[in-house]
Amino acid sequence: ELNNNTKEENNDSSNSNVDLTEKEYTGSKQNITIATIGNEYYEKSALTSMLTKLYGKYVTTDQIVSAPEVTKNSIKYNASFIEYETQTKHYSHYDLPKKVDYIKALMSGSIKLDGAIFVVDAMNITTDVLRDNLKLLEQIGVSKIVVYINRADMISDKELLDINENIIRDSLFNYGFDRDNTPIIMGSSNALDGNKNGETSIHELMTLVDKWIDKK
Repeated sequence: ELNNNTKEENNDSSNSNVDLTEKEYTGSKQNITIATIGNEYYEKSALTSMLTKLYGKYVTTDQIVSAPEVTKNSIKYNASFIEYETQTKHYSHYDLPKKVDYIKALMSGSIKLDGAIFVVDAMNITTDVLRDNLKLLEQIGVSKIVVYINRADMISDKELLDINENIIRDSLFNYGFDRDNTPIIMGSSNALDGNKNGETSIHELMTLVDKWIDKK
């Protein structure tokens, strides 16, 4: 069971002076380093914000997107560093605003990931989007990801959903991921706007992240 108890003092409003710079974790839980990946318009940063709302100290999407500039290993990129935890694990979570930031930070080794949450849009799943993101993760040696399909509830045709899932699983296989066992969450269109009816898919997501992604 996850730590789903929302702390009102933390999550009802965001801190305008929130510090999104990288920090070292000194707690006792296993620390997992992950990132949300996906094209900007797939609301990956909104998902990151919801994770802070449900499992940590609330940070708004706008704050996450306005990521501070980082210089590491002589490489400059923009990145937001978020922390939150479940009952069993602590998460050091990176959200980078643009694709070029991911390429620079990950390919240079400035950010080393144990796994990732891959956010795709149920209304616009293309092999190009899947290829670009999965190829990057393959190149940096990330083998464990969880896929979150945003707005899946807006597609009423189950056969179409099944086709979309098979397209994703085939792409996973093509880039060295576990085709059959990689978790794929059918997300809610309400999940990323703070609607409590949509929070179930976020909790389901973190249950599977807890189980599937371990320290490398």
